Amino acid sequence: MPDRLAAPKFAILREIFQLAQEQRDALAEDRLDRFRDLMDRRDELMEQLHALARESQDLPANIVALPSAIEAGAEDTLALDAVLRGIMEQDAANEALLQAQMDEVSGQLPQVRQGRRAAAGYRVSQSGATYIDRVS
Repeated sequence: MPDRLAAPKFAILREIFQLAQEQRDALAEDRLDRFRDLMDRRDELMEQLHALARESQDLPANIVALPSAIEAGAEDTLALDAVLRGIMEQDAANEALLQAQMDEVSGQLPQVRQGRRAAAGYRVSQSGATYIDRVS
């Protein structure tokens, strides 16, 4: 049976898919601030999707859907499933890219620590306050 909210759900899911692609671009460009902003927008869309799911109601037991309505419902479900599958694939790719970036940063941490230790050897040690006699 057709879901009267299938079109709004589909629109939200398409936007989430678009955001997932934009997140991939942000990760590829090392723009983590943009990635985080896109995550915030996705959270908002997920809230809207949950609200639609709560609003969606099955037909009462005493109402029977027409066969053409059942076919349309199957098409809606298929379209929604395709978009969901695309979102999941894009998210998996984004997660792999983010993990690779985190591994790269983790690999560079020992070098940063070694650089800090080396730089510490060149610091000028400051002694306590001294008094200079300008008269003599």
